[in-house]
Amino acid sequence: MATVNAYLNFPGNCEEAFNFYKSVFGGEFQGGIMRFRDVPPSDNVPPMPEDTKNMVMHVLRGSYRQIWRPLDVQLCRERNRSIKKH
Repeated sequence: MATVNAYLNFPGNCEEAFNFYKSVFGGEFQGGIMRFRDVPPSDNVPPMPEDTKNMVMHVLRGSYRQIWRPLDVQLCRERNRSIKKH
């Protein structure tokens, strides 16, 4: 049987959107919400701005045949630009 893994990109409101989906469809997030602050710091990456640490990096929701994987992409785009400048 086929499995669908949908990657959903949000402009900073991922948590709000997925809490809404949770209120409509019920259920829980599998493994909770992973935030950018949960990633260990690296010497090769500039420090993360304080206002972005709480943004969503990963939320897993779905069943064995349908999985949603959202994240706040605006942050990723801005962060990648800053990494490339260095």
